[in-house]
Amino acid sequence: MESTIEAYIHKIVSELHCGEEEKKDMIDEMKDHLYLLIQEYKEDGYSNEVAINKALETFGEQKQLARGLQTSISPFHKLCKITTGIFFGLYVP
Repeated sequence: MESTIEAYIHKIVSELHCGEEEKKDMIDEMKDHLYLLIQEYKEDGYSNEVAINKALETFGEQKQLARGLQTSISPFHKLCKITTGIFFGLYVP
């Protein structure tokens, strides 16, 4: 159970461009939310494995979550990437 959740969260957080402290806070918060969802599904009568799968499905797709989190962390991140790309393109002969 723990490894599935850890891998799910790690994939989300590994794509973020922020400090380690922010990543740690996000990991803790996501774990809290996921374990609450799992507990709710277990209380509804689902097995542990099914509860985990349903909680991860409810939580959302990893890449989409990472994009949303990155936008909330740094709304100008995408703009900076585009600007850097343009300047790099102009610089390279």
